[in-house]
Amino acid sequence: MRKGEDMERTESEKQPAGKKLDSGSLLLIVYLGLIFFLVMLGGASAGHAAENEELARVKLDDVKGGELLMPTGNGDFMLLPSLAQDVEINIDGMAARVAVTQKFENPGEGWIEAKYVFPLPDESAVDAMTMIVGERRIIGKIKEKEAAQKIYQQEKSEGKKTSLLEQRRPNMFITSVANIGPHEQVQIKIEYQQKVQYQDDLFSLRFPMAITPRYMPKHREVEEPPVDAKVDFAESGWAVQTDASKEDKTSLVNLHLTLKSGFGLQQFTSLYHQVSTSQEDGTYHLVLADGAKPDRDFVVQWVPKPEVSPKAALFEEVIGEEKYLLLMLMPPRLDSRILPREVIYIIDTSGSMGGESIRQAREALLTSLASLKPAEQFNIIEFNDQARALFPSARPADTENINEAAAMVKGLEAGGGTEMMSALKLALEDQGSKERLRQIVFITDGAVDNEGELFAFIAEHLGQNRLFTVGIGSAPNGYFMSRAAMAGRGTHTYIGNISEVKNKMGLLFDKLAAPCSTDIALKAENGSKLEVFPNPIADLYLGEPLVVTIKTDNQAKAFTLSGRQLGKDWSYSVPVQQGSAKGGISKLWARAKIRNLMESAILGGSKEKVRGEITSTALKYGLVSKYTSLVAVEEKISRPKQEALKKGQVANTAPKGMTIPVPAANAMFAGGAKTATPKGLFLLLGVCLLAFSTTLLILAGKDGKA
Repeated sequence: MRKGEDMERTESEKQPAGKKLDSGSLLLIVYLGLIFFLVMLGGASAGHAAENEELARVKLDDVKGGELLMPTGNGDFMLLPSLAQDVEINIDGMAARVAVTQKFENPGEGWIEAKYVFPLPDESAVDAMTMIVGERRIIGKIKEKEAAQKIYQQEKSEGKKTSLLEQRRPNMFITSVANIGPHEQVQIKIEYQQKVQYQDDLFSLRFPMAITPRYMPKHREVEEPPVDAKVDFAESGWAVQTDASKEDKTSLVNLHLTLKSGFGLQQFTSLYHQVSTSQEDGTYHLVLADGAKPDRDFVVQWVPKPEVSPKAALFEEVIGEEKYLLLMLMPPRLDSRILPREVIYIIDTSGSMGGESIRQAREALLTSLASLKPAEQFNIIEFNDQARALFPSARPADTENINEAAAMVKGLEAGGGTEMMSALKLALEDQGSKERLRQIVFITDGAVDNEGELFAFIAEHLGQNRLFTVGIGSAPNGYFMSRAAMAGRGTHTYIGNISEVKNKMGLLFDKLAAPCSTDIALKAENGSKLEVFPNPIADLYLGEPLVVTIKTDNQAKAFTLSGRQLGKDWSYSVPVQQGSAKGGISKLWARAKIRNLMESAILGGSKEKVRGEITSTALKYGLVSKYTSLVAVEEKISRPKQEALKKGQVANTAPKGMTIPVPAANAMFAGGAKTATPKGLFLLLGVCLLAFSTTLLILAGKDGKA
């Protein structure tokens, strides 16, 4: 045996040195494998980190303004670069024509589908959409929603450029754009009609540039209509992040406004943006200053000279045998008595009210408390995740109670969800006494997802109460503010800056203290048929004019407008033949009718009947609605059949400076997520190398033992 062992050792020693595998060499292989694996993984992570600087992913409800998004296939969207946004506003009398053009670019090498999400006024009559690619202009056509979607999907699959404009909410729209080529620029032009607002002797127009995050209540009594896109909600109920927003990379806005008021102006200005203004031959021009970001609503105001302040206006559009009218008229003030009141304040302290909004809300409430008279009664309801009342019931506005309330208000901070229903239930469960007007002042940004459920509850439980909304912040939910006030037979006010609080709350309390005009009706004097919207006509408060749209026939000569104020009747005769001819009035009337129909469905009307009437009205007048959409198709095929339409990330060619929140669900392990580098391949190679090295080490160990 000894001799055999010596012979074995001798043969072993005869092997070439390069073939020998000792444990040190094997360990070196293992270490090299680990280093290779970590370097490759680090490169992937570095690629991801660099990518985080360039790309952004959002949920559909994360959108804060007009943005172009690309579906990723897992419920979220990638933010594509926006080159510019151009806004043209032309105001003539009481109506405005607005065109919004946003320019975008596909930064990648593949063909993509994108979605353009943007806010508009909730009363806007959207009637035109044009897709502009190079020198080509593709005009949208109005179709029933399902038919438009079918056309879009079919043409998209065939490789043709196509776009689809849909209403997601009354004040939020989505345009889908398919087959955008590599590095190709696309322009989307949206046009609509809008009414001008007039109250307290000043005219105004609001153009929304931002969208406030919406809160989804934890318990919903009424199902809201489903939307096409997936939306994820956190446990708190918020559909978007409510903490401090990241660095804003939103595109800038170029805005030009032209105003033909028809009378001389005392003031013409923008409330929240730097502008330059000029005037020539009775036409006023306004241009937004360079560098303006769409991070808050744009509001322009103009005040007529005292000697020409209008008390009535009538504009008409004649189409065939039909006449469409826009009527504005200030009602008389017959009585200036101050009526005894009970005022219930509701203040929103939810997460979306953080920062400047809660400061404005506190200041508004403190200003209101200071205006109360000792003979009046009041209470305060604060809400976020739940509602809490300051007092068990309304108390006199004496010094002691006002001081206690002021101390409570000064300590309010924003945080939590927006469980608005609980606050409304607490406020409306008490109908008050017949000896006092019971007025509810609701201070909020309206950042809720279940507007329809809230409107229905207000209308059903209002009783003798009256509800007044005060919109707070840079981009309050205007749809909620106006509709809640209408359901509550009150009025709405906007406060966009803390410097406005004293003046605007003062005007609101003048309205609350003065008698209002009720039971307002409009009839044709010669028996002509009238369709008037809104229907019924809302009560009118101090400083507020009647503004209605009317459809009638060419035979109508005059109307009688009537109402009551503290038991006293009043009436006016309105000659129809004196109206000034203006285009677009028919579309404003149709939009008002659609809005009226939507409200009737919310309040319990037949949904099938309402859908049919809305669809037929929208198709006749060419309007986008809940049931109709605009679709545009380019005839020629753009995308070759062999080229896939990407719905994922555009690799390595994204706009600089954008950030991506890394979804935990996408992480393969801690710190890892999908990137443009082949990290999965590197991971597999690293694991295989480790397994191979370990196998060699085990075999070497066996050889050593042998």
